[in-house]
Amino acid sequence: MRKSLLSALILSFFLSAGSAQGVNFEQNTTWEAIVAKATKENKMIFVDAFTTWCGPCKWLDKNTFADAEVGKFMDKNFISLKVQMDTVKADTEYTRKWWTIGQEWNTAYGIAAYPTFLIFDSNGKIADRGVGALPSDKFIAKLETFQDESNHYYRLKDKYEAGDESPELLKKLTIKSIESYDRKFSPIVSEKYIKTQTNLLTKENADILMKMDIKPGSEYFQYIVDNKAAYSTLLENPKTMESFIFGKLAASHAKQLTPKNETVDWQLISDDLKKYVPNDADKFLTKMKINRYRSKKDWPAYADAVSNMVKAYPNEFSGQEINSMAWALFEGCNDLTCLEKSISWMEQSMNDGKNSAFLDTYANILYRTGKVEKAINTQTEAIALGKEAKEDTAELEATLDKMKKGEKTWE
Repeated sequence: MRKSLLSALILSFFLSAGSAQGVNFEQNTTWEAIVAKATKENKMIFVDAFTTWCGPCKWLDKNTFADAEVGKFMDKNFISLKVQMDTVKADTEYTRKWWTIGQEWNTAYGIAAYPTFLIFDSNGKIADRGVGALPSDKFIAKLETFQDESNHYYRLKDKYEAGDESPELLKKLTIKSIESYDRKFSPIVSEKYIKTQTNLLTKENADILMKMDIKPGSEYFQYIVDNKAAYSTLLENPKTMESFIFGKLAASHAKQLTPKNETVDWQLISDDLKKYVPNDADKFLTKMKINRYRSKKDWPAYADAVSNMVKAYPNEFSGQEINSMAWALFEGCNDLTCLEKSISWMEQSMNDGKNSAFLDTYANILYRTGKVEKAINTQTEAIALGKEAKEDTAELEATLDKMKKGEKTWE
């Protein structure tokens, strides 16, 4: 009786352990075997196209693919397979057997980001695709979209290639091509869709425009610049379109602004900015300098650039952004003269409200620049606000203790 009971308990344990497993990826198999199994079980095929160097791929393995609910959903609806898209000398013999098909897929589907998910139908024909390391709930929601065959990306592309260029189809393809990083097809279909629109000043079209590969000098870039004010009232965050414009202009000078370059022709960049955004040229130039100096760890120049920005454009940065910039200076700069400049930034950032994080940064800067009594009072206030907000204040209290003992709160 005891033996039977023990056997039942052991069986129950293994069944429980099995049900708690994550995704069941097929092992030691071939593409032909995968398709045969998918056909027999009438399931789609999910392929995790990953690389050995991809951080998000590793995060996905450790978290989402290990989730029991994700495993349950995928085992019910897909035959799952992992295919390594890069090639390394240490690859096993089994991995090497997939090299050819991996490279074929890479070329055929223009995979430009990892992880990419390739979805095939039960006969092994490409159906859809996705990209990105999503947490479990969002990943399952994404998988659910693959259940709708009428909305499969490659089925929609087949309609397009057969001559259907209706605005409805172009819109779907534009959104899906952008979301899946289909960089060869996306610029083609998105421009065709935008050309069908008689009104670009809608939130929906603004979202699409911002996802398109629009470069300074193009027709649509200039349209966005000319209508920035209208878009600012249209979008939930008024700074969204300005950030988009700045990002595109900064990207156009990325090679020159890279930290690897010792010098930057700021006059050339200034002239270019004046050509596209004359009203924002000075502001954008200063923001580029801030990013450049921070990446180069040129802290005195960084402090000057941020000080100029905060003074000339007091509402440009949020309190969180100023806090981040001041903390970077606190951690990186040993020149107290340049560190002193961040005190006024922090005071300005707290005009609209204080929180424990802002006060902690402010207190640390005060302390490091010799204003010990004020620093201790500020840190005490930070702890009180933290407790009021039911935060863990242990780190703040440890910092206060160091201040009282005259110890360093940096390094």
